[in-house]
Amino acid sequence: MKLLSILKHYAPTPLVQFWNQYKIDKISKKTFNFSDKKDELFYIHINKCGGQTLHYAIKSSVALNKKFRIIHRVHGQKPPIAKNAMYLIVVRNPIDRVVSAFNWRKHLVVETNKQRNRFKGEYQLLLRYNSLDDLASKLYDDKGCENKQAIDDFFFFSHIRAGPGYYLKDLLELISEKQIFAVLVQNNLTSDIKKYLLVEDFNSKHVTPPMPTSLTNISIRNLKRILSDDYLSLQRLIDM
Repeated sequence: MKLLSILKHYAPTPLVQFWNQYKIDKISKKTFNFSDKKDELFYIHINKCGGQTLHYAIKSSVALNKKFRIIHRVHGQKPPIAKNAMYLIVVRNPIDRVVSAFNWRKHLVVETNKQRNRFKGEYQLLLRYNSLDDLASKLYDDKGCENKQAIDDFFFFSHIRAGPGYYLKDLLELISEKQIFAVLVQNNLTSDIKKYLLVEDFNSKHVTPPMPTSLTNISIRNLKRILSDDYLSLQRLIDM
């Protein structure tokens, strides 16, 4: 199943664009202090959806700087539920996202050793599976029963665990569609940034190196099943 390609966008009023160094709030691991007004924006940085690129674009967007008094970056924790504040969300095909997440950790931990010791047991886990396809093919057996070890290994990775379902499931049940400032799609991110943030030039140094992306039909079937919350959250976003 491909990610449903038609997502409703809520475009800002066009403003004159010029370069602006806008400082974004640092990630808070505790509680967001917000006034819950319409001039406040939460942008939800879902892992491996182009959030780092979006971060750079927001820093240079005069449109957002003029429209919003403050911008909160939500990453690594669930977004606060507001009644009036606005939300900017960037999404990606759920399967493409977890392929990218697995490969990114493989690159940092195994290929380059840059983060070999960051999470205990991660290096050994990544050596156990040649690719995400190898791991995904083992999630369920031939009868459809769960393979607990493989599922535990799959959700070991925080970049995989914290997907659209984690960030959006509760949020979309409690906010109104009027609070969705914009929805950007990762595979169309450059043009979406130009359209909704009115930014033509921005810098992003966060590049994922090319790694295996092919999946068998069994792996695709298993991933659709295990990522059901992610797909349901995206469908909910479309239906708003």
